[in-house]
Amino acid sequence: MPPSASGQHPAEPYEAVPYDSMPFAHTQPASLAALATLFGLKPPPVAKARVLELGCASGGNIIPLAARFPQARFTGIDLSARHVELAQARIAAAGLTNIAIVQGDLADPGAVAGTFDYIICHGVYSWVPPAVQQGILELCHRQLSPDGVAYVSYNVLPGWQLRTVIRDIFQFAAAPGDDLLHRVATGRKLLEQLAAISSEETPYGQLLRREVKQLAAMPDSYIIAEFLSETNAPCYFREFVARAQAAGLAYLGETDLHTTLVELASPELQQVLTTLAGTDRVMIGQYYDLLQGRQFRQSLLVRSEQAAVIEPVPDARRIAQLHFASNLQFAPEQAAGDARVRANGWRHRCCR
Repeated sequence: MPPSASGQHPAEPYEAVPYDSMPFAHTQPASLAALATLFGLKPPPVAKARVLELGCASGGNIIPLAARFPQARFTGIDLSARHVELAQARIAAAGLTNIAIVQGDLADPGAVAGTFDYIICHGVYSWVPPAVQQGILELCHRQLSPDGVAYVSYNVLPGWQLRTVIRDIFQFAAAPGDDLLHRVATGRKLLEQLAAISSEETPYGQLLRREVKQLAAMPDSYIIAEFLSETNAPCYFREFVARAQAAGLAYLGETDLHTTLVELASPELQQVLTTLAGTDRVMIGQYYDLLQGRQFRQSLLVRSEQAAVIEPVPDARRIAQLHFASNLQFAPEQAAGDARVRANGWRHRCCR
């Protein structure tokens, strides 16, 4: 295959064993819009939005969105020709006319044209070379609409340091030139053997056993991407934010709101975080990662012009503008009447 604009050949593992492509709830434009609204922004209406997914694989995440929002426009881009062919076949089978998925290199400034209200980049940033990482952030700044929201997921340190042990095990299990599925099977077996003979009373033995249990439920394509790909470059959260700021973007928050707001942490954790970081949202997030050993983030970014509008603590009254779901239930002693449930310092009226 010809080299990409970043000087890299298309990732052969993804051609040989296509990545399992499926919906990811946290990337839903409606969810991104709701979070932006809570932080005081006015994101574009989702029903008629322009949505771009970077590294969309075979469209498992973006194609259902196109079916759900027929008046919106969707574009996907992926480096793998095989993924793009599979995606285009799915689109044709579904009879969708509001979506296009094309092959392209994210490091190429001309890879995709136009502006977009929502840009999704899930499971790509940590697994591409630095030139492509920079290209992703520059694309978000260049092609995000004034009120738009970008989503980028990535592996973070120091938590992912623990998983480098598992990556090393898979890398050592078989020769790099062996068949990929053979490398996956050999790596799984070696990990299981090491876990079985290690002491379950040591942190290392506990780590191996936990990973065996977690990876048993993961498809082979996940193992290939996470542990056998040539590139897997986790970073510290503050490093990611600094890169985003250099590209003209501002940090908004996380898709899991409770990790964005110190107000939702336990009183003990609140005290530690505010003592260490004061009111600096980025450093609060960084110390949170250090304290919790966080391994993965799903961050939201907006254009830097929006930074002054972002409210550090969302106004709970904005929930009235949104639809939301929860697994909160009435306690037995409250079931007879109208109950109010306090959850992490927020009050919500609970309805069945």
